Amino acid sequence: MINNKLFAICFSFLITFCSCQTKEENQIENPVQEFDTISKIEPVINNTVITEMSQAYGFKIGQDYSLEIIEKKYPDLKPKIQIAKLKFEKSFGNSISTIDSILSSKGAEWLKIKQQLKDQVKSSVNLSGYNFEQLQDFVSSVESRANGDIPNPIIGTLLTFNTNYLKNPTYEFTDGFKYRFKSTGNLKAKNVDFHIDLPKSWLSKEGNRPNIVQKFVSQNGHGLVMALVLILELPGVSNISEEDIKELSQKEESKEMLPKNSQFINSGFIKIDGLPGIFQEYKISQTQIDNEVLMHTVNYNVYYRNKMISVQCSVSSTSDDEKNTDSVFNKYKELFKLIAGSLVVQSQW
Repeated sequence: MINNKLFAICFSFLITFCSCQTKEENQIENPVQEFDTISKIEPVINNTVITEMSQAYGFKIGQDYSLEIIEKKYPDLKPKIQIAKLKFEKSFGNSISTIDSILSSKGAEWLKIKQQLKDQVKSSVNLSGYNFEQLQDFVSSVESRANGDIPNPIIGTLLTFNTNYLKNPTYEFTDGFKYRFKSTGNLKAKNVDFHIDLPKSWLSKEGNRPNIVQKFVSQNGHGLVMALVLILELPGVSNISEEDIKELSQKEESKEMLPKNSQFINSGFIKIDGLPGIFQEYKISQTQIDNEVLMHTVNYNVYYRNKMISVQCSVSSTSDDEKNTDSVFNKYKELFKLIAGSLVVQSQW
């Protein structure tokens, strides 16, 4: 019940914040946020993202105030409260600071809105109906939140704007902020039982094409970095040998497997979960409606019986921003390897 109360506060705050934006600000789809550790194309800052940032900030204020009044009511809980606060601060303190900094740059109203939010929290949170055990459980839940036990989109926003992860997104994964996708029951998996791990800030979405089992998009689904898992059946192939795959991984043969007009960069032989395969790095420009989109992509293709399982990781932007696209790709390159390397094909065991 306490959690619901806090979420209600957060959502009422969102209405307040959005209504304070000027008409001109609301017309901006993708305003650029200058931030010295962030490439201009990543992360995306638009109105939806600003709303989610506001929600995360409001969540933190509501949590802090609740802990404050619990400590006043039950001083014996002070050591436990301090530990919970320190753990949460260690995980997400710099995320809140980054969010505050970015929202402050969006308009002079933010300072006023923050104070309005604090006043609203103080008038809305009433814990008089909760006993000692219930409030102790709430304090314990704050400790769990420090480990990422927070609903979306709040957890995705906090992780996205952690400065350590903005500089090196691999750390989000290695710090344990990840989740597992399982193919169980997914018809597009073509009876291949597998699972794969993704950063917790990436949103899982259903693939909109026949062979895409699932896609995963950075920054709560708003980002320009994504991974796809595809499974293709290979007609007339019952099995493919490791020697054949090593031959396919060579530069000339690998080039022929790529889409037309691709700019080949590199390829090589790999193994994932004991299955042989190849990786292919390339760039390609595609027209979407009237925009030219550049994609810097790496495919990790492994072969299982008569199927190819492909983990495709990419960064996209406008075609005139190739330098930044390459820069972001290089920043995510190690994370892409970790994502692909987490693939486990349980069907083979």
